[in-house]
Amino acid sequence: MNSDDFQTATDQFLKGLKRSAATIRAYRADLVHLQRWLLASSKDLDATALEAYFAAHEWAASTQNRKQTAIERFCRWARQHEQLEDDPTLHLERPTVPPPHPRGLRREEIERIFAVIPASQSRDALLFRLVFETGLRISG
Repeated sequence: MNSDDFQTATDQFLKGLKRSAATIRAYRADLVHLQRWLLASSKDLDATALEAYFAAHEWAASTQNRKQTAIERFCRWARQHEQLEDDPTLHLERPTVPPPHPRGLRREEIERIFAVIPASQSRDALLFRLVFETGLRISG
């Protein structure tokens, strides 16, 4: 798919996309970035170009996954609408995204816990405060 066809197809794809406004903005930004890169490198949208595109950028795994999802959904749409003969994304491998770190409690939540510890159990309150303030964790 050449650059002009890519632009027209992108516009059609985004018009018919039933996603949140934020998702549509992110897809547009990702597809425009790809289109500009294709123009600058004088390439058409195909499997070789996509390999070169991802190789030319050192994104975090989560960013590459987001961009890859937008491009895959666009290419799937383009195949269904006979804009692409083959899906150039089928061979792409996804980078591994590390699991998110566990979240701690907010200060307000901690203070609510302290508020329900009876005054007669100052030892429990002290131990809980020690664990909270120093970040102690159970390890196995």
